Amino acid sequence: MTEVTEFACFLDSELDPRQFKVFAEVRDASMFLQEEPVAVLRRCCSSLEDGFGVIYNLMRSRGEVGPMLLYIIKPGSFDKVLQVAIENGAPASQYKPPKIRWSRNIVDLMEVSAVVTVCSGSLDG
Repeated sequence: MTEVTEFACFLDSELDPRQFKVFAEVRDASMFLQEEPVAVLRRCCSSLEDGFGVIYNLMRSRGEVGPMLLYIIKPGSFDKVLQVAIENGAPASQYKPPKIRWSRNIVDLMEVSAVVTVCSGSLDG
């Protein structure tokens, strides 16, 4: 087992269809490089999508939103986000990483830090 230490999400509206991206930093990301943990992550994606509710599922069935992507990112990735925020004027003592990301540059930084990326798959599970 490993522990999620930080997470954030992003709606990528530059894609067609739009797509939710969830970034999770875990203590031991290397464990997800094996086939069995990836299957567990796919089930996690399905559970997350189930929690998005009826409107999301309707949008998915209409093709307005694509399948969710779950990124397991390297430990320390959110520390890099903090460094970028400080460089852009955020006070270090008051910085708290937002759970919803709006900055494309920060999302790009997190995507590059991915150890594994899992797509939720079809609505049928």
